[in-house]
Amino acid sequence: MAMVTLEQKFLTFLSKVSGAELLDNFAELPSHLGQKRADAFLFGRKMVCEVKSLQKDTSTKIEAILAPLRDRPEWPVFYGLFPVSKIISHFPEREELNKSIYSAVTSSVEDQLEKANRQLRETRRHFGLGDAHGIVTILNETVEVISPQVLADKVIRTFIKREKSGKPLECVDCVWIISETHEIVVSEELAGPLSIIIPRDCASDDKLLAERVETLTQAWITFNGLHPVRLNDQQNKLNIDAIPRSRMAPPQTKQDLWYAEYRQKPYLRVLSESQFIVHAGTAFNDVAKFLLKGSGEPRPDRQTVELRLRRFSHVLEENKHRGIDCRILFSDVRKMDM
Repeated sequence: MAMVTLEQKFLTFLSKVSGAELLDNFAELPSHLGQKRADAFLFGRKMVCEVKSLQKDTSTKIEAILAPLRDRPEWPVFYGLFPVSKIISHFPEREELNKSIYSAVTSSVEDQLEKANRQLRETRRHFGLGDAHGIVTILNETVEVISPQVLADKVIRTFIKREKSGKPLECVDCVWIISETHEIVVSEELAGPLSIIIPRDCASDDKLLAERVETLTQAWITFNGLHPVRLNDQQNKLNIDAIPRSRMAPPQTKQDLWYAEYRQKPYLRVLSESQFIVHAGTAFNDVAKFLLKGSGEPRPDRQTVELRLRRFSHVLEENKHRGIDCRILFSDVRKMDM
């Protein structure tokens, strides 16, 4: 049986919303509308909705930017998967690199929003719905290199850019981002896939729009059986981790389990960098004592071994957040008594 995509699932959801009409179901549509039409009417034609899905994986563009950096001394030593932002933070031209990567991974988003604005405009014009709200839903099911926060930032920048240019996205009152490529962990009680609501600035005080969007998001939670963590356009700038779903897979090993355990309660986050480096060195030394040949350390019992490995796994997972070069993180290990 073919897998149901997020876009297919979302369109099915829209069809079940009270007062919804999918334009694909219209028997006849004027030929001039063609691909210029939106996807759905909602709330008895009081809202017009266009759905956009991110499809193109831009990871190869990132690799092309990173490739020349790999042989430079600034390239960090790290364990496991490391966020790109943490890697390029070690280079003096980090700002230029950030801009290049940001442009590479988000280049299609502005085009998608401009196309959506045209579709909403033409649909409202043809059906005489000048007062209807316009909402664009951006779905991300597969493009893991674009985090929800980066996507939200690009949407906000596009709104601002178009307003300043005198060519605003006048028919887009709100953008709703639904990302299933990442999960965020805010606390032990608050974790899950991410949903971000971004109203266009002039629509931010529209209470009726807010009520309709709230109705939609609550209906999506019921339909989808998931409770996403919802952020508005201001909250998306909080210092939270958006963790790729590939790292949230069910643990296969004890180390995977310890990583997942730490993500639920990142207790080392409160330490300063210097405190964390000391803690990391101690944790590494405790493991190295029984792993390195010639250390002269008798092998501890199994329970002690697991406790030390668990502690060291927590250090590695925390460093995926901090991005400290392992040459620095464990620089004092050689000085410790073995």
